[in-house]
Amino acid sequence: MNIIVNNQLTLTRIVNHKTRYIALAIYPTLFNDIFLLQIEYGSANNTKPTGIIKKFFPIFNDATIYLKKYIHQKQLKGYA
Repeated sequence: MNIIVNNQLTLTRIVNHKTRYIALAIYPTLFNDIFLLQIEYGSANNTKPTGIIKKFFPIFNDATIYLKKYIHQKQLKGYA
């Protein structure tokens, strides 16, 4: 199920009766010249994410293209 809260997209799937999640968000930097794609992932049962991946892009379109590819890869693995 895709959930969008505060400009953050969350994908979930169930593995061994446990809910896993991936939260994706694109943020501009202070001067709007570089964009940050932040990926948090982990178990829905934990209060903190298992991991956080940060990628920087000079152009917003580059960040959205990467985001679309990443979402497609995760949907193939069962995230919705």
